[in-house]
Amino acid sequence: MATAAALRQAGLLEVAAGGAVVLLAWFDGAPWAAQGLCPHQFARLCDGRIDGGRLHCPRHQASFDLRTGAPDDRWQISGLRLYPVRLRDGAVEIDLSALPMRSG
Repeated sequence: MATAAALRQAGLLEVAAGGAVVLLAWFDGAPWAAQGLCPHQFARLCDGRIDGGRLHCPRHQASFDLRTGAPDDRWQISGLRLYPVRLRDGAVEIDLSALPMRSG
């Protein structure tokens, strides 16, 4: 995945996990994880920005609450899927059981 040090430095990182695109962020002193593509037009959220506890999409500036994944009131789109994440021995780990299942 990523190290805590790399995530702190980058702020936002895109990783592949369990066949899904996942966004990692350093927020409020801890790692945070969510789906990596905007539910509106699938923009890569790693190119967005965090401001005031909200993640802003780089394409249309829709924003999502980092605590709940909910979009701002101006957008009629799905919220972000959030994933459990933890630090273990300096590495950021995502709970892969929470990722959507992909049929193969």
